[in-house]
Amino acid sequence: MKRALAAGLVLAAACVPQAVTPSPTPTATATATAAATTAPPSPTATGRSVPPFARATPVAVPRDAFNVAFDRDRVAYLDGSEVFVIEVATGQRKSLHKVGQGWTAELDPAGLAGDTLVLIETRTDGQRTDGRVLRFDLRGGAPVTLDDFSGPFLGGGDTYRPRPPVTNGRDALWIRVDEDTRPFGIDVVVSRGGGAKQDLQTGSSAVWIDLGEDGRVLISTLLAQGDRSELTLVRDGARTSLGTRPPEQGGPAFFVAGGVYWSIGTGIVRPTSSGEQLSLDGSQRRTIELGSGCNWIGATAKHIGIFCQGTGPRIIDLATSEERGIPATAARFAPRAVLWLEGGQWWLGAL
Repeated sequence: MKRALAAGLVLAAACVPQAVTPSPTPTATATATAAATTAPPSPTATGRSVPPFARATPVAVPRDAFNVAFDRDRVAYLDGSEVFVIEVATGQRKSLHKVGQGWTAELDPAGLAGDTLVLIETRTDGQRTDGRVLRFDLRGGAPVTLDDFSGPFLGGGDTYRPRPPVTNGRDALWIRVDEDTRPFGIDVVVSRGGGAKQDLQTGSSAVWIDLGEDGRVLISTLLAQGDRSELTLVRDGARTSLGTRPPEQGGPAFFVAGGVYWSIGTGIVRPTSSGEQLSLDGSQRRTIELGSGCNWIGATAKHIGIFCQGTGPRIIDLATSEERGIPATAARFAPRAVLWLEGGQWWLGAL
């Protein structure tokens, strides 16, 4: 019964898409545009440094390139069927990868760190979806396939979409949806330092994941034992439960400000407007209300990102509770940087 219920929750859209960067712009995947071939434009009066960023730099990314991964120094993005990488300091851009015909690439904002980029390619044929996780060394060389699997088509729109792979520059973490377990398996998988893949959790319930800079892993399971949502911390093979909730309150979780931010609610159909800040042992927790008209959209290593009707993207420092606006219509959040769209120009704010 539990297994059937877990499967039903997943396929009946009881989960939030893992791309945790909603914005007023409905475009979720980059469309083919004329590729930018010049260095970033010079800063203007509107391209000012916005605290708390160490610097704010214009980046020559196409306006509709929302499928991105980045850190303080590089931005990778999908333009049509091609993945490009831009060096922010010089504006130099190079083509990194061409996606095969019939395949689609997905990048997570936290999919790039240092010299490492990870992404997933998928293709759907009827009710079957094939997936492969690729790792790139930005210093050169061919991509490495970390995982290759096939599973069911989970549908479009307000249905479960596993978060694309993430990296801390050494390790890679991703979600595999396969047919090895009936009716299907939803597994959390890690590759340490580019080594062989390891299963951290197997099951059939939807999950959200995050990878810490020190290699720790967060797994938020929508339906765990006892028909409860559970948040689990994995470190050096040891698992620690940080708490449980009713399933309807399960949601994404991220390492933030030396602890964890755990969203209250899955974010599907209705965005989430509150969450909990927890210590890494689960002993301390406080509820965070985001305010009227404000919804959670992402996280950095220190902040949570919210979008407020009328004012746009904002960031909240969880250590100090300081809140600041970003002059933008859309924003994406990575551990050490924020990428935002101001007018028709993307800006990278380094943290």
